[in-house]
Amino acid sequence: MRLSTKRSIQTIALACSVFAYGPRRTFAQTPSVVPSQFAKAKTLFLGFEGGVTNEVTNAEGLAILQEALIREHRYGLVRNPSEADLSARVLLSDGGFVVSLFDTKTGMLLWKLGAVHNCGGLKGSCTKQFVRSAHEITDRLEALSAGKIPEQPK
Repeated sequence: MRLSTKRSIQTIALACSVFAYGPRRTFAQTPSVVPSQFAKAKTLFLGFEGGVTNEVTNAEGLAILQEALIREHRYGLVRNPSEADLSARVLLSDGGFVVSLFDTKTGMLLWKLGAVHNCGGLKGSCTKQFVRSAHEITDRLEALSAGKIPEQPK
């Protein structure tokens, strides 16, 4: 499959998810109980699952999320998934982030968090929106760490 075709498919799939959830809404998988792994975990591996964004580079988007996690969260970030209690796989798009959280030992998906936004096409504005989305993700991860189901924005 050609790279441009693959990117087009990813963009269409992401556009459908953004359309379904609307701008500036955050969504999360909401089981009735928060898995205990969030409270027990001390380390987190942040991995890139893919995605395409025209507003910021993939490296910039991941750096924004990584900085937010370092500043606002209790998990220590590690470079090797085998050293981590939890693994976060990040999907990046023009609409924001989708973060899938896994138990590294079992490989089980524990939760999905996301934040979508409307950049408006300006580089500075989009970077600020990505920073806001990253903080929304870390706030919801903090709630999970405390054993609480993250609240949805109004």
